[in-house]
Amino acid sequence: MVSVNILNTAVVVEGDFTGYQLNNQAISLSQDIKTLPANQIISIPLILGRSVIPPDQYNRHIQNSIIL
Repeated sequence: MVSVNILNTAVVVEGDFTGYQLNNQAISLSQDIKTLPANQIISIPLILGRSVIPPDQYNRHIQNSIIL
């Protein structure tokens, strides 16, 4: 088994009522983790800019691009 490098991360979140899509200032993944080790489960912190998130109900989807 080999570790994998994270090329890019994106968090896609859209408000159910307004359809407003949050940008990177409102929500993002920590850029500190560049590699996912083999055979391990790790956490990647989700950063919320609570002061710039408008009230709504949000759905979420996290996408990661990786290179083997």
